[in-house]
Amino acid sequence: QYDRTVVGFRGDGLQTMLNLAPYELVLKGQKLQTSYIIGVATWPQSRGQGAVKDLLRKSLEKMKEWQEPLAILMPSRAEFYYPFDFQLTHHHLRFNIKVDDFRRLATKECTFRKVSESDISLLNQLYEEAYSSYEGLVHRSPANWKTWLGQSKCEGGEVYFIENKGKVEGYFFYQLQPGVLRVSDWAAITPEARAGMAQFFYQHRAQVSHVEWETSQDDPWQYLLPDTRNHASQNAFMTARIVDVAQLISLLPWAEEGEVVLEIQDSLLPWNQGIFKWSIVAGRGQLEPSTEKPEISLTIGALTQWI
Repeated sequence: QYDRTVVGFRGDGLQTMLNLAPYELVLKGQKLQTSYIIGVATWPQSRGQGAVKDLLRKSLEKMKEWQEPLAILMPSRAEFYYPFDFQLTHHHLRFNIKVDDFRRLATKECTFRKVSESDISLLNQLYEEAYSSYEGLVHRSPANWKTWLGQSKCEGGEVYFIENKGKVEGYFFYQLQPGVLRVSDWAAITPEARAGMAQFFYQHRAQVSHVEWETSQDDPWQYLLPDTRNHASQNAFMTARIVDVAQLISLLPWAEEGEVVLEIQDSLLPWNQGIFKWSIVAGRGQLEPSTEKPEISLTIGALTQWI
């Protein structure tokens, strides 16, 4: 969206840019408006001059105006954004499994049918059933699903439902690449749906040698497949950063009552920097400036990870 693109100039020349894609996160049961920072780019001759730092600061200031208390960013290199307090909040397991290894899990009980735009409601129902227990879940709108279905088609991908005895129990987005079947998004709400995925992968053994996909660190795939220890790696998936700590604390529910004095360090956003008293009454939080001695001192990035 061009109206959510932030750019930096030096003189009359465009120096750097990024886009603030609107999303909705589910955190502690609350839906929060947020921006997903993507497309961060700087001309080679302008790198190493602090342009991105200024761009990120301006972007987070704009998010505060929009009352978006939290930003997310999927880093190509996590260490690049670490100095700006974008710290890792989610890791994935990335699998690269020989297609023959799916043979013992494969079942012929499941059937498959292509997904169309008329199926978006069912796609979302499966997605939420599979992943709603995870903090930081992205709430997917019909527009999101429509975009991803169109993008998959444009890139030569396919999307299928997994059906077991007439009931839809999963879906997967995939693309055939040289030697590899790559899954970009999937959900399976029953063991039978996983076995159905294994069946689908194994049926492609004449076309590919390996299957690649990502999943959460606690996912059962790592125990179902042989030798995953040697064919799985940890992927630093997503970072996040609090934009407005006072607003975020006021929006989320809290189980414990009490108060604590915090010293928060934030070199980028001055409104988060300082000593604050965090009070929780009747499940609601409030953050106010304080002159008391802090009991805890931490960076805004560390606080983001903890929340």
